[in-house]
Amino acid sequence: MNNQELLNIELEEYIKVVALTDEEKVALQKWVSEGHSVHENTCGAEDGHGNYLDFLDVYRDEKEIEDTLEGMTDEEKAAFINIYFRDIPDEMPNPMSRKAYLETELIRLRNENTLYRDFIQYRKLEADFDKYREPKFRFASDVETDELPSDDVELPFREVLS
Repeated sequence: MNNQELLNIELEEYIKVVALTDEEKVALQKWVSEGHSVHENTCGAEDGHGNYLDFLDVYRDEKEIEDTLEGMTDEEKAAFINIYFRDIPDEMPNPMSRKAYLETELIRLRNENTLYRDFIQYRKLEADFDKYREPKFRFASDVETDELPSDDVELPFREVLS
């Protein structure tokens, strides 16, 4: 087998365990057809421990950034990019900066969550994960009143131990 055939086999195995949109699948297939592994990426991005991020992780990050920047003014784009790349000023002078920071953190956390979920599924660790994950949170409206602790604070959700 030559290198491209091995890369194609790797791609087929990857597609079996990772949920992809049609657009992501086309981009990933093009990447692999150019002689790259699914576990490499366009910019050599790493996870902070020396491990390369998969093409799909970087592709999704880039797509989310593009979608977020679409429709922003140049000033809003500059603020978003500064915040996204952790060049956060000591004081955020206007609400847009604070909003952009929170939106950026949401994107980062969603991507991190997806990475962990995919890894857990890939390694078939769902049962072990369920044993150790943090307590579940549910909206108070979905919880029987006798399950809720009695206090005067009205919250949209309550911690409910499983």
